[in-house]
Amino acid sequence: MTRLQTCFLAWCLLAATLPLLPWRTPPITRATPFPGWPTTLDGRPLRPLPLTALEQRFQTGFPGKMARFTDGEREIILRWVNAPSRKLHPSIDCFKAHGYQLTLQPAIDKNGQQWSRFIARKGHDTWTVEERIIDTQGRQWRDASAWYWSAVLNQSEAPWWAITTAQPTRQ
Repeated sequence: MTRLQTCFLAWCLLAATLPLLPWRTPPITRATPFPGWPTTLDGRPLRPLPLTALEQRFQTGFPGKMARFTDGEREIILRWVNAPSRKLHPSIDCFKAHGYQLTLQPAIDKNGQQWSRFIARKGHDTWTVEERIIDTQGRQWRDASAWYWSAVLNQSEAPWWAITTAQPTRQ
């Protein structure tokens, strides 16, 4: 074997083992006690609703807490998340899995807030759905994947609030 081949093989072995090394620090999570559920959202009082059977199953193994509310017009799911997790995924995936037709909407609401927004239609049901994730420093993500990588790469610290609202749309 030539010297060049030996060097090449050594570099290949090094490159192959690098992903196995513990080179990065784990995501920053804090032992922050759960602060309780908010009593209002967007200035409207929240009234608790029971979790659906699907939401109860989803909560198993979820790193945090989840609750469902209404403000009289919207159904609201709040999730308090204390560790990065792929279990926090976009609600658009759930609507798609349940057969809804989806239409993406502008990402900024009437108050200038950034949300992931879409219209979900199935039969006579039409919902306007908005969601975002917020950290304690006020940073926001419209996309669960972007949030996940920010959290895993220590660009944001736990805990986070994930807010999903679904408002029936009159046809």
